[in-house]
Amino acid sequence: MPSRLERQVRPRREVVRVQGERLGCGVQDLDAVAVRAVLEATMGELGLDKPIPTVLGVRERLIEAHGRRRGQNLFRVLLEARAFGGWPGDVPKQTLRRYQRQLAEAGVKAVSLDAELPGLSVENLS
Repeated sequence: MPSRLERQVRPRREVVRVQGERLGCGVQDLDAVAVRAVLEATMGELGLDKPIPTVLGVRERLIEAHGRRRGQNLFRVLLEARAFGGWPGDVPKQTLRRYQRQLAEAGVKAVSLDAELPGLSVENLS
């Protein structure tokens, strides 16, 4: 989870930061509501709060969002990145940002290899 508890020495106080941004409360004020908000925001950023489609579901989403040709090309690039275990180092940064933007426009943040997975929620936490 992209969060850390950070304690400053001078002035002596405890600060909670999530992804480098101050949460707005100290460690002593950290309660279930604040932790729940952090979990919900993290799951939303990772795309785990919505159903996670299969590989073919991702292909369908990309084609619906960008048209047949661009969607198929983006799907091929995504499969290549998955085979490499990440984006290859020879992909220019501008091209990588364009791919990431196009994936976000189609709502693709995670892919399930076996079956579509339901979205996660923190409703049952108390």
